[in-house]
Amino acid sequence: METREASIPNKEILDEFRTSTKSEEWVDTFKSFRKSQELLTATLERDADKVAELLEWFHDTAENKTYHSEAALSYAVQMAYYAAQKYYTTIQELDTGKGYADIVYLPSPKQTDKPALLVELKYNKTVKTAADQIRNRNYPQKLTHYEGNLLLVSVNYDSNAGNTEDDYKRHSCIIEKF
Repeated sequence: METREASIPNKEILDEFRTSTKSEEWVDTFKSFRKSQELLTATLERDADKVAELLEWFHDTAENKTYHSEAALSYAVQMAYYAAQKYYTTIQELDTGKGYADIVYLPSPKQTDKPALLVELKYNKTVKTAADQIRNRNYPQKLTHYEGNLLLVSVNYDSNAGNTEDDYKRHSCIIEKF
């Protein structure tokens, strides 16, 4: 993880900064940010199981009303990928000529080592349906500049998933390199 240093030359302001960032109200914010960084890393490493697990964590910490449609799922997934803002520009509903890719993350000019991410979401369908849509509608064609450095991320949220098992998940994911 990259770190940077900041200088606060005024002692009173430094003391206030230390106090405010150690208070309980920041604990959840910092935890969510760390999880978001972990999600981005898992995506870049193409660890689909970890991505599904982390999306599940974000879902469990969000209010349930944020998961009753694909549009709401899109919003929640974008919030989960908050840490990506440091490296990527987010494009929602990218017109690909044969449809719209739900979310595309394009690496900033200073982050040419990062792959572009094309995310297709499904709600109460299958993760295979999302992956098939990417291929059948040839979404990557719109991003030919990133060929060889593009990750296709398919996500499904199944609101009907049975919760009788302790480790049940509503999210599933497939990540493919293109």
